[in-house]
Amino acid sequence: MLKNRKKQKGIALVIVLIFVTVFSALSISLFSMSSGNVIAANNFHEANQARASAESGLETVRFYAEQVTIPSNTSESQRYDVFIETLHDYMHDNNIRHWFDNDDSYNKVLHIGVSNWPIELDASSNRTFYSQISEGTDCIIIRVTGTADSLERTIVAGFTYGTRPDTVFDFGVATKGPLELDGGTLTSSTVKSESDVYIESLNDPKALGVLKKKSEISGVAKIVNENADITAGDIKGSIGGLSGDEAIAESIEIGVAPTEFPYPDSSHFEQYVTGGNYSSGKTLENMRIVANSDLKFTGNTVINGILYIESPNNIEFGGNVTVNGMIVCEGDWNDNSATNSLAFTGSVDSMGLPEGSQYDGLRNETGTFVMAPGFELSFWGSFGTIGGAIAGNGIKFGGNAGGIVEGSVINYSDEKMTVVGSSDIVFNRSGITEIPAGFVQELVVHYNPEAYQEVH
Repeated sequence: MLKNRKKQKGIALVIVLIFVTVFSALSISLFSMSSGNVIAANNFHEANQARASAESGLETVRFYAEQVTIPSNTSESQRYDVFIETLHDYMHDNNIRHWFDNDDSYNKVLHIGVSNWPIELDASSNRTFYSQISEGTDCIIIRVTGTADSLERTIVAGFTYGTRPDTVFDFGVATKGPLELDGGTLTSSTVKSESDVYIESLNDPKALGVLKKKSEISGVAKIVNENADITAGDIKGSIGGLSGDEAIAESIEIGVAPTEFPYPDSSHFEQYVTGGNYSSGKTLENMRIVANSDLKFTGNTVINGILYIESPNNIEFGGNVTVNGMIVCEGDWNDNSATNSLAFTGSVDSMGLPEGSQYDGLRNETGTFVMAPGFELSFWGSFGTIGGAIAGNGIKFGGNAGGIVEGSVINYSDEKMTVVGSSDIVFNRSGITEIPAGFVQELVVHYNPEAYQEVH
């Protein structure tokens, strides 16, 4: 019996050792699996961080790219060259590290950081990015590599050329300078939004005055200058049906984002000047008034088709003038000197183009009544319905000027635009969706989400 018990004790020891070995192996296996999961999770986290770095880098480069504007008359073959050189200037002015391949801008491949000298996003987590901008087929290609510790992730995105969705032609009145109503009204024949006004007034905090009780803006006033100083005493009339402090609180927006003033391309209309240079008479058909003519028309003047006025010039239409087409002045939209002027001191009637093949080319040029960059415009007589936009550098409505404008009034000057006397201007912009003829928008770049891809 004693001998059998000793044998059982020996077997128990072996069993215990087997169990110890098995559990030790399981422990080691579980530890290895746990460590592997931690490493995998860490790698996955770093990969996500690297991808997040690439996304952040893309947003950064996108911000840089969206600061660039390209002149509207740039040919398609030159768009990328203008874009990349303008972007280079922007980055240089803002001390953003960048360079071209081999310090040679000829190939126009722009680098923002490189692998061994990236742009830092977050020092605490060692997140960085570097990017390369190059030309695609009618597009811009941006390749961004994000890093997190030792891992990298690369994404590629595309940008296309296009225009801004909003311009000053979305407003009844848009002016770079202040706007002052001293008796006149800016109202609407349809809905309030038709007569909203847009004011930049970057050089003058007194951006808006509605100085008499009868003065009225039926829409709202949007002012870019964030330091605009408008008091209750400046709003004696009404804006959006409100006066004084109520109008300031409810109908005036200060510090709005700037919108685009499209470029007035007067030269676009020279192709239609087929009637020669004006010499005399009261009927002008597709004619040109040459520089330094300084004419005064005394009444019953008829303009058929296009009247093209060179600068410098001071032209006055007295009495009655009927415009069966449009008036285009050749000038500089940055000239606020009032050296050139176009004045309507009598009544103005606006009709459609007459019959006749000599006007066929103009029939698709719609939405413009007067395009006069660099010319001070003044209206002192009444008008019926003006079928298009009015644009100039310095605009005044006075006397009994008034009528319906089927379009917008655009003041490119930073000098004050005034509406005085009994001037009542009614805007009817219903159905207007296109930029008026001859006005050209700048080109900007737009992110194309369909071109996004991750590179492995």
